Amino acid sequence: MKKTFLLSLLFFPALLLIITGCSNPTSGGTSPSEEETIIYAPALPDTFYVRPGGTGDKDGSSWENAFAELQEAINAAYAEATIAVPKYVLILGGATYYPASGGSGGREKHFSLRDNVTVIGGFRGDEIDMIPLGEATVLSGDIGVKGDKSDNAYHVFYHPDVTNLDATAVLKHVTITDGNADGSYPHNSGAGMFNSSSSSPTVENCTFGGNSASSGGGMYNNISSSPTVENCTFSGNSVSSGGGGMYNNNSSSPTVENCIFDGNSAHAGGGMYNSSSNPTVETCTFSSNSGDGMNNYNSSPTVDNCIFSSNSSGGMFNHSSSPTVDNCIFSNNSGGGMYNFSSSPAVENCTFNDNSTSGQGGGMHNKNNSSPTVENCTFSGNSANSGGGMYNYNSSPTAENCTFNGNSATSGGGMFNSSSSDPVVKNCTFGGNSADAGGGMYNSSSSPKVYGCILVGNFKIGDSSVDEIAGTAFAVGSTDNLIRGTAAAEHDNYGKTFIGDIGTLFARIDGSGKAELWDNGGPTQTLMIKESYADARFSIPSGGEWAAGIEVPSGDQRGYTRSIADNAGYKGAVDPRAGP
Repeated sequence: MKKTFLLSLLFFPALLLIITGCSNPTSGGTSPSEEETIIYAPALPDTFYVRPGGTGDKDGSSWENAFAELQEAINAAYAEATIAVPKYVLILGGATYYPASGGSGGREKHFSLRDNVTVIGGFRGDEIDMIPLGEATVLSGDIGVKGDKSDNAYHVFYHPDVTNLDATAVLKHVTITDGNADGSYPHNSGAGMFNSSSSSPTVENCTFGGNSASSGGGMYNNISSSPTVENCTFSGNSVSSGGGGMYNNNSSSPTVENCIFDGNSAHAGGGMYNSSSNPTVETCTFSSNSGDGMNNYNSSPTVDNCIFSSNSSGGMFNHSSSPTVDNCIFSNNSGGGMYNFSSSPAVENCTFNDNSTSGQGGGMHNKNNSSPTVENCTFSGNSANSGGGMYNYNSSPTAENCTFNGNSATSGGGMFNSSSSDPVVKNCTFGGNSADAGGGMYNSSSSPKVYGCILVGNFKIGDSSVDEIAGTAFAVGSTDNLIRGTAAAEHDNYGKTFIGDIGTLFARIDGSGKAELWDNGGPTQTLMIKESYADARFSIPSGGEWAAGIEVPSGDQRGYTRSIADNAGYKGAVDPRAGP
């Protein structure tokens, strides 16, 4: 390596090094291919340095004396670190580093984080702080013949039972790739990162890609391991079982924020699989994963402000699980938006649009005694054989302040209720849905309890004739609904019968003559009705309940307080008199 020392500098008191060219690759990493001239910054306190091949004394004290091996630097930092005085390891970017030690050697080689040590990649070398400005630092498990994954390391990062990492073990700004966990447990899980027995590191601004395993291709968290994972990308990871991007098992409840799960593949949970675990997942995107976006088994994650789009096998699958899902979008998923089997999630302020399945429940499928609570949600443009918007089989969800628009199916364009499904449907609007039978709702051996709803402007496929409801009748006591009919008083036993032009009811009609969704305020699009249509009003029932224990919603779908002027409210999901 050619070195030129600058002995007098105005801006730095310490000696800086100009380097032209880079060292040859060693077991510690490969260097950038292009020649460059870099003025390396002086050493920061409590900091150790790593660069390809190392340099100088190789004691990690500065960029000029950097370690060649990442794990050697981590171990040296850990030996001096305390809670009061944590240590830092900075890695030169634009290079690939490979684990050179760990386990019994061979494919068990791995990197391992340590408490009170922060590892940061992506440095150019001239930064005067700990904010990296260089190219990516790649940490690869391709330790054998390059491109032959059969001899790759089982794990890039490995934190088994004895590690017990806490949140002070931090990893930032690295790409983790080419782990291949194809052995027996534990070497069949967590190819990118394996955390077990309360190992809960902090991982920020990292990419997990191209890792493969039986479970948890990108990351596997087991036995009360609950890392904090922020601003990370899980892409192109694959597994033969569950959790292409991430697998959380046995009371592991990580916090996952602002992350992307894209293009991962699995038998179940292409993006994330949760088994007996309750992670918090916020502001994340699950897209184009194979094997559903998220799969929950006996788990109750909190999922907030997330997007599930273009996943195969569905956006989310819940088995014996009760997740809380708020402010999420389920869009363009094949296999449906959400499938609930013996599950009762709480779903609020969500949009289910343009999801499809060749089976049942384009937007949502509820089966085998599932009783989700679905509030302030919009189901639009979903398609299925039965239940374009929602399909209920031996299940009794509660749907409140929801809008069903533009959904299609052979039976039950908006909603299909089958096999003793008795959902409670209150203050919902069904408009612009279509089916061969039951454009708005189809009931088969089921008796839904329907209160204060609007079923107007739903059609039969092909001839656009009136087709609001079909099949068995609503439950006795269903009341204050507005349902379009072909004859006066046809549906008056359930409230009021609508006769005439739907333009007299809905505020917006599209070019095909159907009610049109619009942004009328709130987190989801809705169908606005006209305040002037008198039969859209109802008298507030005594005690404010439609029936015992079934309250009239105090707000509408947009979150605005319902007006009860003259002791009268409005049917449907949106109150035209209410506002912010």
